[in-house]
Amino acid sequence: MTDLLASASAPTGGVLTLSFTPTGYQRCVLLLDGVRASVDNASLWLRFSQGGMLQTAAYRYHTWAGTSASTTGLTILSQSAAAITLIAPNANFGLGNAAPKSYAARVSLSNLDAPDLYPICEYEGTAIGAAGSVYKLIGAGNLDRVGPVDGVQILAASGTLTAGRAAVYGVPGAVTPPPPPPARTSVWLGAIL
Repeated sequence: MTDLLASASAPTGGVLTLSFTPTGYQRCVLLLDGVRASVDNASLWLRFSQGGMLQTAAYRYHTWAGTSASTTGLTILSQSAAAITLIAPNANFGLGNAAPKSYAARVSLSNLDAPDLYPICEYEGTAIGAAGSVYKLIGAGNLDRVGPVDGVQILAASGTLTAGRAAVYGVPGAVTPPPPPPARTSVWLGAIL
């Protein structure tokens, strides 16, 4: 069971920005669909907001991409970045700028309401890229800054986003073991004479 916390049906000012309160949620799930940029072969970035302030530094990520145009994949990573890179430009990789090219993803967000933990995410996406090939992207990242997160922003590293939808869902509860089985009771019927 999930609860819708925020959604955007189209980019505003060239970005997809979602503000929400994650309190009481074990984790949140960000869904992206139909995302396109104004320029071909753009990188797609994810940023967190803390205390109403968009964080523009101190991100770490590791993204792997495989494409139908090549038997070898591409790995991109950084220990100090301006955002988590969901897609990076390359001969076969990069956000496309015209229909039917687009990107869709599921991003699992954790530690969003923790005052003493880094916010982390893992993501999995599929795209029709700038070169027209289909590709799969998977990865993980974090913000090297503790504190509750109150929003996310999806943006193109160059140009702007011209299309796309986004929604954040909260997954309530905590990870707890199932309750123990009820105690067994027995009734002694006694001897029948």
